[in-house]
Amino acid sequence: MTDYQELRAKAEEVWRAVESPPRPRIAVGITTCSRAVGADETLEALRREIADRGLEADVVVSGCWGLCYLEP
Repeated sequence: MTDYQELRAKAEEVWRAVESPPRPRIAVGITTCSRAVGADETLEALRREIADRGLEADVVVSGCWGLCYLEP
């Protein structure tokens, strides 16, 4: 296998985990505008509830989704 093919095979394996995660994934957009309306608190509340309830889910931070006008 060539270096390119090996690299591509590894990348595809990683991408499959992103595309179809083994457990639910909740993404919270954390940006300047979202912080102003409580995104940090939302992130912490989600993480706390998932931990307290023993749920199998990942809460991750994402960047801007371009939907600032929909912020609560």
